[in-house]
Amino acid sequence: MVRPSIKGLEHVSDVVTETNRIIEMYKTGLIKPYKTFSAKLNDKITGIYKGDQIVIAGRSGTGKSAYALMLIKELAVKYPELVIIYWTFEMKAWKNIARIYSSEMRIPVKDLLSATTQLSEENFISLINAGNDIKDLNMYFREIPVNYMQWESKVREIQKIFPNQTIVNVVDHFRLTTSANERTEEEKITNLSRAGVRVKNELECINIFLSQLNRKIEEGDRTDVGTTGILQSYIFGGDSIVQDSDLILALHRPEVYQLSRYKGLDTKNLIVTQILKQREGELCEIAMYHNLAINKIYDNLPTQGQLNFNI
Repeated sequence: MVRPSIKGLEHVSDVVTETNRIIEMYKTGLIKPYKTFSAKLNDKITGIYKGDQIVIAGRSGTGKSAYALMLIKELAVKYPELVIIYWTFEMKAWKNIARIYSSEMRIPVKDLLSATTQLSEENFISLINAGNDIKDLNMYFREIPVNYMQWESKVREIQKIFPNQTIVNVVDHFRLTTSANERTEEEKITNLSRAGVRVKNELECINIFLSQLNRKIEEGDRTDVGTTGILQSYIFGGDSIVQDSDLILALHRPEVYQLSRYKGLDTKNLIVTQILKQREGELCEIAMYHNLAINKIYDNLPTQGQLNFNI
């Protein structure tokens, strides 16, 4: 039977063939998901896939940027075929590199930049070596905020420069993009989110958007605040972001809300990764631990000898 060709539509038989081809490539290892810095997270999500749109959400100061930096550095080191674009609208690019130094050297950024205590020559050499280790990574920074049209245009331009490589866009964060004459901030966020869907579907790039929370997490009785973690409705501009995302990771630090226990866990340096949405997997919470003074996040609570919680 000769099937009519309909412009703009794909027949199911063509889609079946393409699906089988892709699954076979995963089966034979020609394509593999990209692993994150966390074995616990990898166990729950398998990894990050081409064409994923991911949101990392959290209240200000919960460690979103540190989390994202650990993630993209891991991806850049393990997978040189990736091209990382860090749209760093919240801070200067050099400050992100300083955070990487801080994590590698276990020295707070403020100590690296101290005007009162000079950095030792030994530590400065270690810093130079840490910089040399990442100089050849396929990573680029953009500091100047853009609107959704400028962002989408630049992503397409970058893909033409790297036609055979996967682009990883990290936008820090949603609300710091500029306006394209949108009437509300929610509309601005929606436009960027939808632009992300277009480019990830067409180019198979990976988009990681950092998102703030609205004030709903702080509603309720004093004893209730923070006890339930983060809900989808707490994400700023939530409806469009939730709909457009393949994976939503919410970072919750119960200690911020003066809670001493969270679901049976001591909250000291606890950072909970909540999987609020996963298209093909379970929703759950993952207990991790942080020392944000040195921009480190751990799967398990380090011993006191490994980590100075008093920094």
